[in-house]
Order: sequence, then C-alpha cells, then structure tokens
Amino acid sequence: APLLRYRDRGSLLPGNFSDVTVFSGERIGSDSDYANPQSDPRGIHHVLVNGKFGVRDGRLTDAFAGMCLSRHE
Repeated sequence: APLLRYRDRGSLLPGNFSDVTVFSGERIGSDSDYANPQSDPRGIHHVLVNGKFGVRDGRLTDAFAGMCLSRHE
C-alpha cells in the first residue's frame, strides 16, 4: 500500500518523490546543540530530498527541497 496513501512517494521509481540517505552506521552522530544547530552531521555522507542534496559529501547544503504533507483519508 502507498505510504499515507500518496501514490507518488516513498518508492525509487521514475516520476516519484523519494528521499535517500547514505550513511555509515558506525560513525553516525552530530555535534549540534542549541548554540550551534547548523553543525555538519557525522557519518551521513549524502541526503537527497526530492532529488536535491540536503547533505552532500558530509556537508549541509542550502537546499530545502522538502515539503509538509498532510494525511489523505
């Protein structure tokens, strides 16, 4: 069944909206805190949101490609 009844999300198929994270489970972590919330993640190599890099080569980008979704009934 499609995720939250959205037919074009959650599967890596042409024309769909999907998010992908490439990470090292042994190294994952963060040095972020309230004083420094924009610290680069540790162990996360890439994050793609709707085909745009949010993290590339372990560094945060300025891209904000996500959107809020409401639940379909």
